Amino acid sequence: MRQAQEPRQAPPERRIIERPRLLNQLEETDARIILLVAPAGYGKTTLARQWARGKRCAWLSGAVNGGDFATVARDLAKGLAGIGSFEPRLVEEALLATGSPVRQAQTIARVVLEEFSGMPGSWLFIDDYHLLDAVAGVEELLAPLEANGRFRLLVSSRNRPAWASSRRFVYGEITEVGRDDLALNTAEASEVLGRSVSAFPLAEEARGWPAAVGLLAIAPARDSRATSALPEQLYDFIAEEIYANASSAAQGALLRLALLPPLDNSASQRILGIPALRAAESTGLVQASPSIEIHPLAREFLFAKLRERRDFLELVDDAISFSLANRSWDHAFVLITHFAQLEQLDDLITSSYSELIAQGRVQTLERFADHAARFGGTRQPVLDLIEAEVAFRNGLLDRAQSLGELAASNLGPDHALLARSFVLSGSAAHLNWKLEEAYGLFGEALLVATQRRDVNAAAWGRCLAALYLEDDRLRVAVEEFGRLADIRAEDRLRLLLARQHLARLTGGSTTCAQTVQSRPRFCQIYMIR
Repeated sequence: MRQAQEPRQAPPERRIIERPRLLNQLEETDARIILLVAPAGYGKTTLARQWARGKRCAWLSGAVNGGDFATVARDLAKGLAGIGSFEPRLVEEALLATGSPVRQAQTIARVVLEEFSGMPGSWLFIDDYHLLDAVAGVEELLAPLEANGRFRLLVSSRNRPAWASSRRFVYGEITEVGRDDLALNTAEASEVLGRSVSAFPLAEEARGWPAAVGLLAIAPARDSRATSALPEQLYDFIAEEIYANASSAAQGALLRLALLPPLDNSASQRILGIPALRAAESTGLVQASPSIEIHPLAREFLFAKLRERRDFLELVDDAISFSLANRSWDHAFVLITHFAQLEQLDDLITSSYSELIAQGRVQTLERFADHAARFGGTRQPVLDLIEAEVAFRNGLLDRAQSLGELAASNLGPDHALLARSFVLSGSAAHLNWKLEEAYGLFGEALLVATQRRDVNAAAWGRCLAALYLEDDRLRVAVEEFGRLADIRAEDRLRLLLARQHLARLTGGSTTCAQTVQSRPRFCQIYMIR
């Protein structure tokens, strides 16, 4: 006999109210920078979204881009392209052309001011700035954009940024909307609750904290009793009431959602199933918009509930494996550090290494390495290699080469990062005009490389070294480069140029003009524009 299904619960209505007193306050200020400064749960992001409606505003998120300047720069480029005429490729070129984040920031700021075509008074909204405050390059990028007058800044943060000096407040350059301003007044709290505040004994203790008042609106009415909890503890107290009254299916789905990386609705439905996802939404602790949203406070509460389960380590391991398989590197790192699963850190670094290097995200690797250096989780040769990447980015070529060679000597013959160690050492040697050493190091990389990226980088690096050595090794290097089975468009262009240089050195009759005539379509596609 089929069991009767539980009636489907509708998700509680999200009471996101307009806040005209704050919106008017934002509209009336002439300050070039508006700060929204308060702890988590005070509605900073919600207020900013309401205020930004109808404005030309590019958005950056510290929660998404925290810890790496390259991702901040790409997010900025995408946002600028959405509010004016700007080519994101210009930022990509700037990231490749310079090494350290500070120099990258200076270059990108100059490019934006020269190339962005948009209306004066465009806004940049930086959400969760406290996650970016210590990221090298961020201040150097934003400061000239704001100082030039082309952009105004709306910044939400849990802490006041270090650059927000008293002098700038006195001169009216910055205005701040703080915790007391963001707290709900009695009328606003009643609107969120749907009834008078007096009907909720806990409302007074919430002291206008939007996160707690929002939970009170969906908490079981019989549990809205007085408590001695401090405001900082009140969220967990109310969330506990909601969680305890949820079905087991809803509880399980909530815990899994808290562990998973950000997913859209369709992906969440495939993983959890529609009934479980609807049950989780019915609690109000998660919301489905274009994607599943979990407030940081709710995620912290659910992480605490997760630790009460006997199988929580299995669930965490599954979530880390899922994150690695889907290349959600930052989320995997959050899980590894939060739940102290240090044995997974080496897998994270090894799996993410090539992609992060290709994206210029050395700062992310550096963050992984810093945690491993303090708490363990990966071998010293891997840390040496990451330190070599940092040195190379900063132009310390001798240090980069020596650390890369040290890593190569200790990684072991089958390690996935061995070829990268030789490629990095060879690149540093080549830029330092140690051409013989560079040629040999790239040759070592070719002997051990198994990934296409490493093979192509080693083969081209050896060609470059041989081009400057100008002896018979150039012919060998070019021929071996030409025999690679799987090369990209840029590698084909490199091969063409190397063959032209070889022909010039050996007195060959093939000229670049003849090559264009004999292979016009190839050259139209792959020649540098």
